[in-house]
Amino acid sequence: MQCRREWEVRHGCLLGLKYLVAVRQEMLEDLLVYLLPACKAGLEDRDDDVRAVAAESLIPAAAAIVSLGDNTLHSIVMLLWDILLDLDDLSPSTSSVMNLLSEIYSQPEMVPKMLETLKLVEKEELDLNKQSQPEDHGNGVRFANNPYVLSTLTPRLWPFMRHSITSVRHSAIRTLERLLEIGNRRNSFESTGNGFWPAVILGDALRIVFQNLLLESKDEILLSSKRVWRLLLQCPEQDLEAAARLYFSSWINLTATPYGSPLDATKMFWPVALPRKSHFRAAAKMKAVRNDQESEAYFSSEIARGNILQENQNDGVFITTKIIVGADSEKSVTHTRVVTASALGIFVSRLPKVSYLIIIESLWTDLTSFSGVQRQVAAMILVSWCKELRNRECPISHESLICLPEKVQCWLLDLLACSDPSFQQRALFFPMLNFQELMLKCVMRRILYLDWLNLVVRFRILFQQLILIGKQSVLMRQ
Repeated sequence: MQCRREWEVRHGCLLGLKYLVAVRQEMLEDLLVYLLPACKAGLEDRDDDVRAVAAESLIPAAAAIVSLGDNTLHSIVMLLWDILLDLDDLSPSTSSVMNLLSEIYSQPEMVPKMLETLKLVEKEELDLNKQSQPEDHGNGVRFANNPYVLSTLTPRLWPFMRHSITSVRHSAIRTLERLLEIGNRRNSFESTGNGFWPAVILGDALRIVFQNLLLESKDEILLSSKRVWRLLLQCPEQDLEAAARLYFSSWINLTATPYGSPLDATKMFWPVALPRKSHFRAAAKMKAVRNDQESEAYFSSEIARGNILQENQNDGVFITTKIIVGADSEKSVTHTRVVTASALGIFVSRLPKVSYLIIIESLWTDLTSFSGVQRQVAAMILVSWCKELRNRECPISHESLICLPEKVQCWLLDLLACSDPSFQQRALFFPMLNFQELMLKCVMRRILYLDWLNLVVRFRILFQQLILIGKQSVLMRQ
């Protein structure tokens, strides 16, 4: 039935296997011999609905797949990663493929496999950087096709983080969470100073998760994003410090964007859909396993689409869509600011003390701003920072607070000493620099309104007088 030309037949065949595996778990060992070839053929099918049900059929068998030999496991996992390169916004198999990936990587047997590959990568990393790029080097290609090298595979999830379909976004962030949880298990196996998460993609991961906190309106995705954010912050301090130097000020600016204003697109992370070489390599794999009886028109359309994609990627990605703060009625702007400011405070608490100067400089700009939103965001970051330090087991919060410059402490005390919270400090009479100008405009408008009203009243009186004169002249004629 899998060789039939009608996709409905192939889809129905795999749908029966899906329910069989879900209901008869005790027969899984006996069914696995027949299940894997059928589902693998379904994953290689040219129809996306067939690929979706094939991935869903293997989800209950994730533990059994991990226990198989490395060759079988590698082929299935890499096929799933390659499918992500061949999907578009309307592909129904997107969530199913990522759900299967998250189930496979969440198995405990994957941890030692990841550790072994990580040691090999760390051993050969210096040689690869000296000789050539991973895409062109023999070992680099081997590592690029290895399902345990997260630095080359995880970026394939980025385009799905802000997908228009809620289930796809949820599957993407959950898959990322499962991959990060492997790092925590690795720390329980061996205590090393090296981070499990690749430093080369840490910055992009932090940026894409922060944008989830900034833009997401669904509670389940938001909670998962918070957990992923904390998992990412368990990376080495030097990697977090490098990310803070590059992105912390941009994150504050995005958080403090006023209501009704567009977010600065230059400070946001717009991931390129696919790495060019990886995309064409994956597309070639997908085409190689498809049926040989496909028409020339199908191949011609695929080649044309590949050429267009290559031209677009060479030209770069330009985002013209404006994201207006408060345009989404499903979420509160204040709640979003609290979530993002709390996340930034947690981020600051993980940094080494030597990097506090970078943070203070960024916060000082907002604390002394004439914008109440910027002062509010900076204050919430400080509150979250202090709370996170206080909640730790080691009592280091007092020492960290002493590291605050004296000018910052004095400024905060001045703000607290103000009788009106809207005032900048005691020396300022108005809370905003342009308040006098605003009041002057209001007074001028009031004066103009009164002048106009006076003119209307005079015109009305004149009109009434003219009517009265007309009536008198009529009476005199009579």
